[in-house]
Amino acid sequence: MHRSEQGFTFVEMLLVLMMTLIVASIALIYGTKGIQEKETRFFFEQLVSDAVYIQQYAKNHRVKMDLIFDEKTHLYSAKKRETNKKIFVRTMPSSMKIKRGSTLYKIGFNENGNASYVGRLTFLYFGGEQDVYVYLGSGRITVK
Repeated sequence: MHRSEQGFTFVEMLLVLMMTLIVASIALIYGTKGIQEKETRFFFEQLVSDAVYIQQYAKNHRVKMDLIFDEKTHLYSAKKRETNKKIFVRTMPSSMKIKRGSTLYKIGFNENGNASYVGRLTFLYFGGEQDVYVYLGSGRITVK
C-alpha cells in the first residue's frame, strides 16, 4: 500500500513564518523612518507658511506678532505681542527640540511686516539638525 501524504511539516511552517517575520520587521523599520522624515519635512513647510501668514497678519492688522515655541508641550503658537492673544496653535513633532546655541528662540514681525528678531533657529530631531534663518528687512525665512 502506498500512502500519498500532502501538507507541510512543522519545520517547514516554522521556516516560512520566520522568513515572513524578518521581512515584516525590515519593512516596519524602514516604514517608520519614512513616516518620521515626512513628518519633519511637513513641520518645516508648515512653519515657513505660518511665519509668512503672521507676517501678512501683522501688516494687514498693524500689530506686532510672534511665533512662540514651547518645547515642553511640543507646541508653537502665533500671538499678538501687546495683548498676548493667540491666533493659532500648532504641534511640533515629539522628537523636535530647539538647540541651545540658536541665536533665535522665537520669530516675530512688527506692524510693517519687518522682522523683529533676526538670526538662526536650529531644531534638533532624530535625523540631525535643521536651521531656520530669519533675515533683516522683509523678514524672509529660509530652511537650510
